[in-house]
Amino acid sequence: MRGVLLFNKDGTIYAGQVHTMNDGVVHTGALHNPTSRKLFYYHQLSPQAKIRALEGMVERFDSPDRTKTSFNE
Repeated sequence: MRGVLLFNKDGTIYAGQVHTMNDGVVHTGALHNPTSRKLFYYHQLSPQAKIRALEGMVERFDSPDRTKTSFNE
């Protein structure tokens, strides 16, 4: 899912491999296993998690060595 920001439940940005379940829910890891965690799109986060997500996005965007490709990694 390149170019799409996904978040952990607490609003931290997730960067890593993902897989999509049959019901459309996105989880961590390339393949499903017992440690796979559900990931969220921004609009699915709680209000408190959205604040943390925005802080993470601003921090990432303001990084001095950010490039168009690095933002999506």
